[in-house]
Amino acid sequence: QTEMGPVDMTTIENDFILDENKKRIPWWPERFTLDKLEKMEMQDIFLFNCQQLNFPTAPIEGTTPFPVDKNHPKVISREDYEQNVRIAYKEIITDMAYTVGQRSNYSVITVASTAESGRVYIEEINWGRWLPEETLSRLMLTILKHHKFLKAVKFEDIGFTQGFMLAFNREIHTKFTPKGIHVPVELIKRYNRERKVERILNALQPWYMSEDLRFVVERNAERIASGNVGISAKAWGHLLKELKEFPSSETDDILDTLADAFDGKD
Repeated sequence: QTEMGPVDMTTIENDFILDENKKRIPWWPERFTLDKLEKMEMQDIFLFNCQQLNFPTAPIEGTTPFPVDKNHPKVISREDYEQNVRIAYKEIITDMAYTVGQRSNYSVITVASTAESGRVYIEEINWGRWLPEETLSRLMLTILKHHKFLKAVKFEDIGFTQGFMLAFNREIHTKFTPKGIHVPVELIKRYNRERKVERILNALQPWYMSEDLRFVVERNAERIASGNVGISAKAWGHLLKELKEFPSSETDDILDTLADAFDGKD
């Protein structure tokens, strides 16, 4: 249904519905007028394609959806973060590999902290190839560390996770529940490769380009030397690789967890 009445979608031969003057007709003119849409398209064609057309296309030559430069990704020192940021809640997002072979993907445990201001801080990225029992152990330690502000632990809703959840729930009921620690769980649907690329772009890219996503980096020499850091040098290096090579990177495990942190956020 448009301003000109009902439209038979099976008869449309163009990418857009056009009026008698060959102008594109908005589907929701009360909210997005043609003038407004055209201005948005001129300002950022790639973001426009992702959000308004829901059809991500290759970026314009010389651009990238996730630039890595002096302005991106935006960071904050851990000292500044701990002294000046008031946390509203935290989410722990997981992306688990099914095997630990050389060709397998990596497992990731990401901690995303949302401040009272609405800004999101990526506090930890725990990244590597682990057996299920080591993944479980790392996840339990992460929950124990952040449970005070924990809103949810997010898992992908697939067969492998369902088996993992049996061991996870047993650990929660034996070690956390008796101490009065509640651990909410949220299951996330996964999609095929095309839908996954769309989801990462739509959920993560606007936040990445804004002032409202910061990565917490360690600058204390003693903590760096001891390895007591939220984002290790290896994890940071792999994150930058995924950002630079998206959507053609061999893996996007870290970006996947970041997208899940922003999926559904305004």
